Amino acid sequence: MIIVSGMFGYPPAGLKIIMDRAKATEKFRKKAISSVMMPIPRIRFGTILSKYFSSSIDSSDGLATSLYELATQSNVDILIKKIPYGTDLTEFVKHNDLSSRELIFHGGEEYEIVATIPRSNLKQAISCAKRSRIKFLVIGEATNGSGNVFIRSRKENKYSLLENRGYTHLS
Repeated sequence: MIIVSGMFGYPPAGLKIIMDRAKATEKFRKKAISSVMMPIPRIRFGTILSKYFSSSIDSSDGLATSLYELATQSNVDILIKKIPYGTDLTEFVKHNDLSSRELIFHGGEEYEIVATIPRSNLKQAISCAKRSRIKFLVIGEATNGSGNVFIRSRKENKYSLLENRGYTHLS
């Protein structure tokens, strides 16, 4: 199973607010800018739950890049069934004519952890997380494959290939 330590898209949204003067509610503005200026690394998440992981990676270069790294290194395909974002991000992208997929998967500068947990460890990981007051989201699963990442469309219930692209350094 593919899990993440939190929601995605806030740091790229914060950069849009800071650099491009994107419009946002005051609450969203504070949350997004804080995620850029005062990021919270998920150290506790990683140290407490790592014994259940079969692999993990940080998402600093973008969720898509991290998922592809896990998929290619493990020679599997990843099927994303639930995209990890908050409803406030939906409103932000709508008001600024932006792409939520771009911010969530390709924006980068996130301090979230992306990990794989064997199905046999999932119940134990959930119990441990509850006891430790740690949240995580199951966003998909790994299947036999060749290193690709696919996203399920809710409307059509079909999978489409996610572009392997993330934050570009020194561009």
